[in-house]
Amino acid sequence: MSKNDNDDDNSIDISMYDMYNGIDADANMSEFEKDGQTVTVLGADYGNLRIQIEEFVSAIASGNELGFTVVHCDGQRPTVKPLALSKYFTGIKAFMGAYLPNYEFSENVKVFFEACNVMGLDHEQLTCRPLSALPHRRKIEAELFNDLIARIRTTCKSKKFKDQAYSRVYNATRNFRGTKIYIDRLFKRHSRLLAMRVDFGYKKEHASKLSVGDAQGHLKHFFNNMRSNKLFAPLLGYVWRRECGEEKGLHFHVVLFYDGSLTWKDEYIASKIGDYWNNQVTAGKGVFFNCNMDKKNRYKRLGIGMIHAADVDKRRNLLEAVKYLTKKEVIFRPKEEGGFRAFGKGNMPSERNDGPGRPRTVGVPAPDSDTDELDTPTNNFIIR
Repeated sequence: MSKNDNDDDNSIDISMYDMYNGIDADANMSEFEKDGQTVTVLGADYGNLRIQIEEFVSAIASGNELGFTVVHCDGQRPTVKPLALSKYFTGIKAFMGAYLPNYEFSENVKVFFEACNVMGLDHEQLTCRPLSALPHRRKIEAELFNDLIARIRTTCKSKKFKDQAYSRVYNATRNFRGTKIYIDRLFKRHSRLLAMRVDFGYKKEHASKLSVGDAQGHLKHFFNNMRSNKLFAPLLGYVWRRECGEEKGLHFHVVLFYDGSLTWKDEYIASKIGDYWNNQVTAGKGVFFNCNMDKKNRYKRLGIGMIHAADVDKRRNLLEAVKYLTKKEVIFRPKEEGGFRAFGKGNMPSERNDGPGRPRTVGVPAPDSDTDELDTPTNNFIIR
């Protein structure tokens, strides 16, 4: 990896605040079409508190203060003086309620939940009043808050914590760099790409009943059938990420790259791909969202649709969206089950440019025994 590559990677950055907002929207916001209008539904967990936990732990790790100064006087009620970290005190009860058992969190959020667990703190018993004492404790809540801060700070200074945090960031960075090379090579071989993002999920009545294995089977079915389905004839490659939300259940973000010299009308193609997911792949259990529909009004920094190799702005916007997908694993992702990875892409194209007659299916997996095919119109969006 050259210095210029590193500079490129660092220049495409996404703030922690924007990352959590994006995760929140992905996991807990649904959109559907009704009477020609887009309707947005916010789930029960929308507006999650994990970004505030992140800030709380960061503030602990960067300082030496506790949350309160507590003074005990014989025969009198203790006095409490709030310090800078006390601003997080009233949120602790809600923070503890934000734990989700089937997810992995950033090191900061993880250390908060682990510290609460080790201390035996129960959010249902906390009152979030500094002078309150829990029945089974000999300390007031201000002192328990101080103990929580001290435990978190000690852990944050440990080599194990720092190594785990570094490893997670390193893996996300490696995924992004590999995907950036993948996309750059596609552009090197083709003068323009038609980029489409389609989000695949499941109807609410099916989402809670589906296992990780079921979803894995559907995704494998989708990719394995590409070579036998005319809908994917101009496909060059793809990037995907598995997600899981309290409201949506298991779902996937898939970015597909078509040969832009052979295809156009991305909104139409993305809709046909979504129909294929709904009807053939999931046998009527699926739902999809076509991100290319009304894309110019939907996105301030447009990185999908037709992208020419020389269009620096659109290519940068595309990479920003990809970095979001890879960086998510640093702060929040479903626990891996049964070897089901959370992120993947097509096979890496070679660096050479084959010129006229080069393969049009770079990165598409070999066909499987399953060969069902969607009835697909061709001449209206594929130039033969």
